[in-house]
Amino acid sequence: MKKSLTKEHRIKISEALKGRSAWNKGKKTPDEIKVKISLSLIGHKHSEKTKKKMSEKHKGKKFSEETIRKIRESNIGQKRTKEFRDKISGKNSPHWKGGIRYHNGYIQIMSPKHPFRNKKNYILEHRLVIEKQIGRFLKPEESSHHINKIKNDNRPENLMAFSTDSAHRRFEKGGFINSNEIIFDGRLYH
Repeated sequence: MKKSLTKEHRIKISEALKGRSAWNKGKKTPDEIKVKISLSLIGHKHSEKTKKKMSEKHKGKKFSEETIRKIRESNIGQKRTKEFRDKISGKNSPHWKGGIRYHNGYIQIMSPKHPFRNKKNYILEHRLVIEKQIGRFLKPEESSHHINKIKNDNRPENLMAFSTDSAHRRFEKGGFINSNEIIFDGRLYH
């Protein structure tokens, strides 16, 4: 269990550390490490709480003329036109991974022409596998299920599809399911 320090204790620690140099003061970060750090932070999103704190912290803050000049200079030629976005997105992006991405344990496949793709043109791989087996698109209200509960195990024999989310929930709880509520049952797959 983590103990919280009293205010007096924190003040004593602060006083004891005053005048000490930081462990990394004067050390240079190699360019290779800077690039790795930069790449690891791509796609990092702040929580709403953090965004609010940052916003409050910067309210009323005035930048010096030199800082404003530097910001302007760094933005020269950085117009985010559609042509510019097209040059750095998709297959042209240095972060392109072949149209496959992982989100919350699930595998997503880029399918820009799929009628039920998300706003970034991806569709869940397990839904694509079921669609291939049944020969049609799954409707948004139709629910899919991993039999062994492993989200990235998308073999047909590990998947099921239900006509509604309520049928899916009843199945998971061991309740009664009509056979017409099951669209695809991977347990019967050969």
